[in-house]
Amino acid sequence: MFISNECVNQVFTIFRGLDFTDEQIILLLRRWNVLSETIDKVEKNFPIFEEYLQSLQYTKEQIRDFACLYPKAMTAVNQPVYYSKYRPNGFERIKETAKTSAREYHVDMEGILKILVGLGISKKRIEKLFKENVPIIFEEPERIKKNLIYLIGIGLSREEISACLEFNYKILEYDEAFYRRVEKVIAPYRIKLAEVLRMKMKRRANFQFEGVFALFEVANALSVDKEKFKKSLFSNPNTLNSSSMTIYDFSTNFKKLGFDEEQIKTIMETSVGVIVIDYETLKRKKDILTEYYDEEEAISMLVRFPGYFSMSCENIREKLDVGVYTNSLEFLFKNPKNLMQSAKLTLARFYSFCGDCSSRTLFLGEKEFIRHYNVTNAEVIAKYEREKKQTHQIFIKN
Repeated sequence: MFISNECVNQVFTIFRGLDFTDEQIILLLRRWNVLSETIDKVEKNFPIFEEYLQSLQYTKEQIRDFACLYPKAMTAVNQPVYYSKYRPNGFERIKETAKTSAREYHVDMEGILKILVGLGISKKRIEKLFKENVPIIFEEPERIKKNLIYLIGIGLSREEISACLEFNYKILEYDEAFYRRVEKVIAPYRIKLAEVLRMKMKRRANFQFEGVFALFEVANALSVDKEKFKKSLFSNPNTLNSSSMTIYDFSTNFKKLGFDEEQIKTIMETSVGVIVIDYETLKRKKDILTEYYDEEEAISMLVRFPGYFSMSCENIREKLDVGVYTNSLEFLFKNPKNLMQSAKLTLARFYSFCGDCSSRTLFLGEKEFIRHYNVTNAEVIAKYEREKKQTHQIFIKN
C-alpha cells in the first residue's frame, strides 16, 4: 500500500519522540505497513510495551530493536506473547518448559499442546511447529478452541483441519468474525465457506483472502451470471489463490487486447482460470491467432473458447498450421474447441482418407469416428506413423 509523505513524516515525528533512531524507524517502515494500525494507538501503548520489556531486563536499545522486529507487539498490549524472545523448541522440551513459558508468555502451553494433539497432529509436526516458531503456538487455547468449533460447525472435519495444519497453520488463526466477512462475500453465489477452504486445502494453498475478496468484487462489477461463475470457479479452483493485483488487472488486460466488457464478462463466466495468466502471455497467444484470422474473428474465437490460452505457443502454431494444410481453418473458427485435438491426429486422419474428407470428419469425436469408420484414433495414428516411416525409407533407397 502507498504511504504518503505526510504519513511518513508523522511516523518519524512520533517515533523520534519515543527515542527511536532514524535507522530504526526506516527498518520499522520496511517491516510494517504503519497504516494497518493507528499511530495514536502505538503512541498510547508504547509505554506499556516498554515497561513490560524492562521488567524482563531488556535495555532501552534492545526494546527499540525488538519493536522494529516485532512492530505489532507495540499495539498488542493484551497479548504479551509477542514481547519475549524466548522460543521453545523440541517436542520433549514443551512439557518441561510449560510453566516457564506460561510465565514468560502468559500462555497456557499445555493447553495449546493438548489441542494440537487432539487434532491428531503428529509428534513430528508439532515439534516442527515449535521449532519454526509458528505463531499459532503463542495463541490462547480458548481462542484456538473457539475458532476450531466454528470451523467444525461450518462442515469441516477434524481430520481435514488436522491435515491442513500439516502444511498451513493459518486456518486456525482467523476468527469467526473474519470468516463471516468471507461468507458474506461468497453467499450471493451460493458457495459455502467450507467449499472455499477445501479447495485451498486440496491444493495445499495459502490462506490469504485478499484475492478471494478481489475476485468476487470484480465478478460483481461485471454482473456475471452467478451460477455460471460458480461452475467456472469450481472448474478452476486455483483462481482462489490469485493475488488481488492479478485479479484487478484482469479486465484492464483484456481491454488492452481489444475485448469489450460483455466479452470479458463471458470469459469470466466460462473460464475464470484465465485471470491468472499475465498480460504478455495473453498478448503473445492472441497475436498468433491473428496471423491466421482477422482481429474480430480472433477475439470471437477466444470468447467462445478461452481454453485456447492454456495451450503453449508452439502447440497453437502447430495446430493452426495443420489447419491451413488440411483446409480446415474456417471449420476451426466456427468450432474453436476442436483446437484441443492433437495436430498428429488431425494429420493422421487427413492422410487416411488421402485428403478426401470433410473438416467435420477430421474432428469427429473418437466414439463417433469408430462408429462411422470402425477404426480408433490410436490405429489411425499408428498407420500414419508406419506409412511415414516407409516413405522415408523408400526415399533413402532411391
